[in-house]
Amino acid sequence: AGWTKTQTSFWLTCSMVGLCTVFTQVFSAVGTAGTILPALNSAALNSLRNPLSMLLPATVACSFAFCLPTAMPSNIVVFAKSQDLPRALRVRDFFWSGLPTTIIVVIVSTWILWCMEGTVYNTRGPFPQWACDGVSCLWVNVPGTTGYEDFQSQACIPNTELTMCRLANGTVVAVGETNIVPI
Repeated sequence: AGWTKTQTSFWLTCSMVGLCTVFTQVFSAVGTAGTILPALNSAALNSLRNPLSMLLPATVACSFAFCLPTAMPSNIVVFAKSQDLPRALRVRDFFWSGLPTTIIVVIVSTWILWCMEGTVYNTRGPFPQWACDGVSCLWVNVPGTTGYEDFQSQACIPNTELTMCRLANGTVVAVGETNIVPI
């Protein structure tokens, strides 16, 4: 969570796409998504960063499995059926034919996702109220600003006693019944 706060949205998108693409090559797409997405959601919540800025690139990148037979069910079927051919396909055949496709898809999708995040999904704005769960994240009436917009209320991460709350910019505020907004 600490690392995600220091990254620009472009480098965060690049790292999410790259990380998930590598994992998807080794594990299945479903296994990668099932493992990575909850962890990224938790990291986004703890850093008070819009979860879509991490989950959207990771979800899309989980479908970039072109290099190994174990990555996608269709690759496994082709690999198994090729055993009947005079010269069966090898893992290196998959790797060398899938590598250029993977590189092109990673570069193009990173750029497209980065453009869409800000314009379509507004991930560069403040932490959205819909992502605040009301337990590990509270919504409080504390005005603030990001580089893109001003807002009158925002999310905060409470301490264990629910007396103090950390805002996205690192400011700690006292939590009272008057400034908590029901979710």
